[in-house]
Amino acid sequence: MVGVDTAKDAIIAGCGSASRGPGYIHFPIGGAFDETYFAQLTAETVQTRYKEGRPYRVWVLAPGKANEAMRWRRATPPASG
Repeated sequence: MVGVDTAKDAIIAGCGSASRGPGYIHFPIGGAFDETYFAQLTAETVQTRYKEGRPYRVWVLAPGKANEAMRWRRATPPASG
């Protein structure tokens, strides 16, 4: 099982990959993969915060934004082959 932060890091990195290979994520054209889907997929940003002088990372959802696409993508394991 992969941690939530690790899964989110991998998804965002895969979305930015322009060439096929490890980590590449393919999205079919059309259907449910529209502007709303990608807005939800990228609705969270990672921030560095500090507690007692030590940095830690936290994913933050912007107010008023939805992230259902990220939740769904994170819960669906990639196909292997």
